[in-house]
Amino acid sequence: FLKDYPVARPGTSYPEILWRILKLPFLSPMLTQMSLIAFLSMGMFTSFWTTLTFQLAEVFKLSTLAIGLFALGGISPVFLNPVVSRLLMSRIHTHGSLIIGLLATLATVLVGTFVGTFSLAGPIIWTFFGDLGVNTIIVANRMAIANVDPTAHNAVNSVYMIFTFGGQLFGTAVGNTLYARGGWTWSGALNIAQLGTALLLMVLRGPHEKGWVGWNGGWNLQSPEVVGGHGDHSSPASSSRVEEKGEAGTC
Repeated sequence: FLKDYPVARPGTSYPEILWRILKLPFLSPMLTQMSLIAFLSMGMFTSFWTTLTFQLAEVFKLSTLAIGLFALGGISPVFLNPVVSRLLMSRIHTHGSLIIGLLATLATVLVGTFVGTFSLAGPIIWTFFGDLGVNTIIVANRMAIANVDPTAHNAVNSVYMIFTFGGQLFGTAVGNTLYARGGWTWSGALNIAQLGTALLLMVLRGPHEKGWVGWNGGWNLQSPEVVGGHGDHSSPASSSRVEEKGEAGTC
């Protein structure tokens, strides 16, 4: 029952498609920027969740059932993401959504790291608001890369997901190693560093910049639709953004 989609690159062989995936990060500054942010944010995410079990069991002496119930805190995006999409992502440029999402998540990680050494309030706050912040980052990332290359959506998605899974592996491995050596604050320091680096990447390249570094085109963070406008490849046109906002409401 699915529609037949036209082949975007007729005559392209499978090795050529794989080669395209390898070349894309060097051809698109936008894709590379968003993929690196995905690597760092997902590294932070998996580092927290894999070390949380140790902290709850060793420091707070919780049962396995109580530890498992912490996962329910991750349900917050289901209820709040439609609100975030309507009030934030539909009104400002994806660059602005990412900066706000990263700042909010960084604040949550700071509370979770330092309060979490002596009070359950730290992990609880992180679980609820941290998941919402990460989900906001993911959706904004997806919106930003929507029109990077209309003829190679699968290749663009492949690049993005390779960085995403690489970040998850990095966060799990390094986070666990740091926790084993220095405890909760050591693994938390890794999470803080990853989010700080992601914010630096957002500062180095502005919302309308076509190159790798700079703020050419200004710093206006309003949504292109709000200013009546015409987005570039980094700001999907209205129809694409409507599609993505639908994704934001269902993530």
